[in-house]
Order: sequence, then C-alpha cells, then structure tokens
Amino acid sequence: MKYETCFGTIPIRKEKEKWQVFLLLHKKGSFWGFPKGHSNGKEEPFLAATRELKEETNLEITKKWPFSFNEEYQFERKKEKIQKKVIYFLVEAQGKILLQKEEILDGKWVDIDKASIVITFPQSQKLMTSVAKILEKE
Repeated sequence: MKYETCFGTIPIRKEKEKWQVFLLLHKKGSFWGFPKGHSNGKEEPFLAATRELKEETNLEITKKWPFSFNEEYQFERKKEKIQKKVIYFLVEAQGKILLQKEEILDGKWVDIDKASIVITFPQSQKLMTSVAKILEKE
C-alpha cells in the first residue's frame, strides 16, 4: 500500500451575516470537496495549502484559525491501494474566483448549513459539521 499526505484549506467567508464555504468540483474523481494538493518537496503544510488554494481558486487568505482538521481514507489508483491523509486549515478567504481548468470543473460559495448536501464524501461532510459548530461561536 502507498501512503500519501496532502494539504488543503476550508475557505470560508461571511456574506450578509451568514458563513459560506467555497467548494470545488474536482476533475479527478468528479467530487465536490475542499481545495487541496500535495506539497512541493519540503514545503511547509500551511504554505502548501495556501499555494493550492491560490492555484485552484485564486482566493487569498485573510485569516487563519490556530488549528487543523485531519481526514484519512483509502482508495485505489491504477490497481494500487492508497492510504491518504489530508490536513486542512480553516481560513477566511476573499478574491476574484479564477478556477484552475486543468484540475477543477467547477467551484461555488455555499451556505455552511447547506454545504454537507453538496460535499460528496462522508469524511468531508463530518469536517463541515465540525466547522459549522466552531463558526456558531464566531
């Protein structure tokens, strides 16, 4: 089995007193989730996550929460089992959306209370529930 670690962000914004999250429809696997990707060599986790957000969406981070979320799952690629860990950082983001056409099919801001309906995988849906509870206190 092969092991991979990726880094990503859960980009949020407050729009008309409601929190929203930016979700992407990824080309590989055609699933809705958060911006994420591999680090470039010895790139620090948060820098890799920040770079991936910029590359995939053009969004800029304006605030970072002082913790991260982990997601782990298995899948198969070319008949090889992959154990993947993704470390996500909760960030507030803004900017003009420019999607990376090579990797991303679509992207949109979604109200936090509706995000779990859009997100494809149960692990990411659970992360979104945790984020929503944190944001209730903000």
